[in-house]
Amino acid sequence: MNGFYLSNPLGLLALLAVPAIVATHFLQRRARPIRVSTLFLIEPRKRPTSGGRIISFIRQSTALWLQLLAALLLAFVLSQPRVLAKESTQQVTIVVDSTWSMLAFREAAIRAVGEIAERLEPNAARTEWRLLGTDRQKPPLYAGADASALRTAMASWMPESGVVDPHAALSQALRGGAENPVIFLTDHEQKTPAGVTTLMVGSVLTNMGFAGLEADPTGWKVLVQNHSAVPQNRNWWITAPDGTESPRQKVVLGAWETAALSGNFDGDAFALHLEPDAFPLDDTLPLVRPGLKVLRVELAGDSDAFGKIVESLPEVVTGGTTEAAVRIGPLSPDDAWPSAGSGIAWRSGTAQERKLSGEPVFAERHPLVRDLDWNGLLVADEPPITLQTEDEPLVWGGSRPLILLRRQAGKSILIFAFDPSASNLERLPGFVLLCGRFLETLRRDAPGLVRENFELLQNLGPSLPAGVSASVASGGLVQNATFAPALAGPFTVAGPDGVPLLEGAAHFAENREADFRRAATGGDLTAIESALRDRNRNIDFYSPLWLLLALVALLAYWALPTRAT
Repeated sequence: MNGFYLSNPLGLLALLAVPAIVATHFLQRRARPIRVSTLFLIEPRKRPTSGGRIISFIRQSTALWLQLLAALLLAFVLSQPRVLAKESTQQVTIVVDSTWSMLAFREAAIRAVGEIAERLEPNAARTEWRLLGTDRQKPPLYAGADASALRTAMASWMPESGVVDPHAALSQALRGGAENPVIFLTDHEQKTPAGVTTLMVGSVLTNMGFAGLEADPTGWKVLVQNHSAVPQNRNWWITAPDGTESPRQKVVLGAWETAALSGNFDGDAFALHLEPDAFPLDDTLPLVRPGLKVLRVELAGDSDAFGKIVESLPEVVTGGTTEAAVRIGPLSPDDAWPSAGSGIAWRSGTAQERKLSGEPVFAERHPLVRDLDWNGLLVADEPPITLQTEDEPLVWGGSRPLILLRRQAGKSILIFAFDPSASNLERLPGFVLLCGRFLETLRRDAPGLVRENFELLQNLGPSLPAGVSASVASGGLVQNATFAPALAGPFTVAGPDGVPLLEGAAHFAENREADFRRAATGGDLTAIESALRDRNRNIDFYSPLWLLLALVALLAYWALPTRAT
């Protein structure tokens, strides 16, 4: 019968009475001797009984069948038979831990979702499934009533998130109602909101992998870490883009130990490999030789202080050339910018007196001046600069703008609206940092190709031109250029015209996700199964009727006339 089940399977233990009843009917009672004076007055028995309690062939009788019927009916009633309502529905939400550590237990998680579907689907006529990840920025993995489609969606699932607090995703799943179960599938014990059932599919692993990277145009250095209490040794090697491999070398690490590997760049890209283990994400580390865009700067006027800053930056070419993308020089006497490009400008010779202004100095909330201290800035008291429509003040001296960012014909000019020679500007660390930040933004927006190494899901914005709509190509997939890919490997970023803007390599560096000391297996669905069955039952399968029939069978047995003899 579809939807029939036993709410209390332990009630079937009452069936042990059946073999006991049958056994008693195999036995004969000992004959009781009676002394009589003659035998002709005794009615002859059809079957003489042998003396003593012995085993004989079973004798079918009405008493036997009544006793068996009563035992079967009592066992049936005690097991609490139920039938699911034809219109019953249930909603089951499965939230899967999407952090990278689950990659080691991906197959176990897929099997767990199949087991959940197999155990919970029979508890209602219709089941609505929701399969979610802990990363709420991604759409649901599946939503529908097809358990087969649920398994298919789970089979294509990949954990692609860093450390994520699951509370937000679990709290959202609980909004479906307290009567709808929410199951959290993870690899270690975590604190969850009330009403969530946790199933753990993890186990303690002896993982070893790459744990960090430093690279410059000449060489590289990576860390290898043993994330377990067991000493380990692994072979490592280098693979070039054409597939050639270097000789394999052995690295031996004690418990929780870290070692450094280093070398020089023989090419523009390659990958480091460790012998694979249960967690493959940190066994491969792709690298590219870092390369910045060359920034061409023209130094004009008395700009010794600015020249020292420029010389400290990498990949900068200075000189009075028409190819320069950036000009550093003074403003014209009418505070105009005498160039068609971007640059850094200041007032020159505008301070008639060396009298310092006593106005308090404060900075706006802007990325260029964030966390920079300007309280010690002293400037000469001179007429304020006239602000234009697109000027954006960065630092104020009272009501007078001291440093501002001017947008002019699509270009950016950082303007110091005072005479630096009549101030202590060069002594402030904020001056050096501000100029360095501004020049790096100009380098970012300049044409050219950048080559850089990133961590998984690292923000790509600081390495791409502002306002450019770009796409990331990694492993044949194209995605938004906001972040680096979620899985290790080389990738490229191209602009809307298809011109490459960035060549990069994404590597795993989240060591917390590589530590499996807390991984465990546990959890049970029994309570959810029982609650769903009790909620979705239609009738108790006429238990009072079966109990009444059992009592009738017992009374009929006791009322048999042959029992008294």
